Amino acid sequence: GLEGEGKTRKRAARTGAAGLMIGCMIYPDGWDSAEVKRMCGDKTDKYTLGACTVRWAYILAIIGILDALILAFLAFVLGNRQDNLLPDDFKIENKEGSNG
Repeated sequence: GLEGEGKTRKRAARTGAAGLMIGCMIYPDGWDSAEVKRMCGDKTDKYTLGACTVRWAYILAIIGILDALILAFLAFVLGNRQDNLLPDDFKIENKEGSNG
């Protein structure tokens, strides 16, 4: 029903935000590789880029995390509010009344 779809959307938004967050936290872990040191200098280490800089793609990924978290929060708030706005014939009946 409608209630299950809302929960699925909320769960998808939270899962997406968590996946992006994990990816952005793990991504700099590879900066100490030989290829990155060759391009960015010997001062490059995990979470330190040396002579290189972080450009727009990584910053946009971080903004995407914030966007996913905000949308998950809005889905929760507006989904709960929507239940009160539905007409009576669209609302889910009590489980006690349908066990007959």
